[in-house]
Amino acid sequence: MRSATTFVGLWAFVLLAAWGCSKAPSSSSSAQTVSWERYRALEAKVARLEEDFRVASAARDQYRAQAVTLERSAANSQRELEQLRAALKLAQKEKEDWRIVVRTRTAERDALQMQLQQVQQQFLTFRKELRERLEQMEQVLNAPLDASIADGVHPRSRPVSGASAASAF
Repeated sequence: MRSATTFVGLWAFVLLAAWGCSKAPSSSSSAQTVSWERYRALEAKVARLEEDFRVASAARDQYRAQAVTLERSAANSQRELEQLRAALKLAQKEKEDWRIVVRTRTAERDALQMQLQQVQQQFLTFRKELRERLEQMEQVLNAPLDASIADGVHPRSRPVSGASAASAF
């Protein structure tokens, strides 16, 4: 009997334990109020988190749109930069071409100035020689009358031979 009593006692303990575990915690109103407040707080927290998620999603979408816009802008800027670099290369080539033209023109100008100086020098030499000859002619023309005038023949009216004519002038 001892085993039957032990068996019944054990069963009684198991039933009481099952009944105790199945029973809800104390049914007092303060416990239910705490439970409902916690429920409301958790719902409010979930609502805040959902709102934060919506705000974060909207910000993410906005930043993605801005990123796409910035990428397009960067691509456009890159194209403009390449065009400006090409224009710069062209301008540098034109600049170098103009430098060559200026050097050529400067060399031509310098050569013409040298020629002008030579012509001016030749002109001054010619002018000096012409003056000297004019002075010689004036000396000949203004020379005192010699014996040929006394004869009644003027030196200008005398026929001049080729050799004596060149020496007279």
